[in-house]
Amino acid sequence: MSKSALIGHSRWLAACLAAAACLWSPPSVAMVGTVDGAPAATLLLPYFETDLGDPNGTQTTVRISNASATAILLHATLFTDLGVPTLQFDTYLPGYDSVDVDMRLLFKGIVPQTASAGQDPTDQISPKGVLSQDINFASCYGILPPPGLPPATSGGLPANTTWDAGTLDAIRAAHTGQASTLWSGQCGAVAHGDNIARGYMTIDTVNNCTMRYPSDPGYLGTGGSGDVTYQNVMYGTATTFNRMLQTVYTENLVAVEASFNDPTTTTSGIQTFYGSFNGNTASDGREALGTVWTSRNMEGTPIALDTRFVVWRDPGQAVAPFACGGALPAPFPLTTREIAAFDEEENVTFAPNNLVPYATQLVDGAALSPYTFGIVRFDLGLADGSVRQGYVSSRIMRLGARDAMASPAALLMTAPQAQCFGLNPQPAMCVNIPPASYGVVRDIGP
Repeated sequence: MSKSALIGHSRWLAACLAAAACLWSPPSVAMVGTVDGAPAATLLLPYFETDLGDPNGTQTTVRISNASATAILLHATLFTDLGVPTLQFDTYLPGYDSVDVDMRLLFKGIVPQTASAGQDPTDQISPKGVLSQDINFASCYGILPPPGLPPATSGGLPANTTWDAGTLDAIRAAHTGQASTLWSGQCGAVAHGDNIARGYMTIDTVNNCTMRYPSDPGYLGTGGSGDVTYQNVMYGTATTFNRMLQTVYTENLVAVEASFNDPTTTTSGIQTFYGSFNGNTASDGREALGTVWTSRNMEGTPIALDTRFVVWRDPGQAVAPFACGGALPAPFPLTTREIAAFDEEENVTFAPNNLVPYATQLVDGAALSPYTFGIVRFDLGLADGSVRQGYVSSRIMRLGARDAMASPAALLMTAPQAQCFGLNPQPAMCVNIPPASYGVVRDIGP
């Protein structure tokens, strides 16, 4: 790229960031197996940070909405950055309702105050509109509304919380890589040493209030026989902000659609979203995410740009707590099959295969690419050739100007497509899996 073109490119980007004109918008047509932006039965918050010591540091809030008139029950699960589950809670939404989850308040034991019709007969906690259904989930007696009402003072925080002080300390320790009494003094996360809680969260539509994690027997069941349902009605956003840096990023939660009859969600052996918990038997009926992604990367001069990538990865198994102070447990550190960085003249550099080793992380684009402008292409399978699902999004900021944008990476190949890519003859499980776009391959390097 010439100097004049580079300057013009930079001016366009600055205007784009300032006007938010280049924000991604989701497709309008729902297609199972494509990781689109349609309402879904599962939502993934692929990465969060919550500064436990400074409210002006990095914080994350989530909004979840019901796209239908039908009332729904949701079950949220928090995982550490190594994929160990730590806590879960239920939330009820009448038709067309929305709920906010403030992760900082969550780590203080304050969960959204909702209740179905049976626990809220006067319609004060979860009021419904004239077009909205409001029903009773009898299984939620004693669970909804969560402890926390009434407030200690008018306008104050609740006098009591969902979890006692000891449990809250254990949850905070679990998400900061410290020894936690949740697991008898064991650890379940990476110790970054900065008192920032990291991890990811899943939200599922369910048919009852439940204390189960997605990895527990009975949570998933073929055809809706478990706790989870196939109601593709949720959508949402996540906002990450830092008052000290005066930055804000808002992006869509990752929509994971469910289907009773699509081959990408019902074929045993084909990876599904919760396949790591059920031996890839497809009992969850939820589409897998992608394996190969590509995203724009912009770093440094001529204007001060910084790109960070959110990279969520499926560990491929349920992860258990481990002894603190030693090596991380299997399967960590996760390798990658290939990370390739291109500049604007198609020069390419291949990154080491150990730069995104955890279940979720925020990675500096400069660690993956030596170029000022270009793209980064991720194959999130393992170095041994094993296929893994994952998700990538980018956060681009113009330093010193408070301009920022967030967008998902472009999906090149889903996990089922990667499983079946290049197999000849095709095994029976691959017969009905649509191929990747023409010309898209897995390995591009030597």
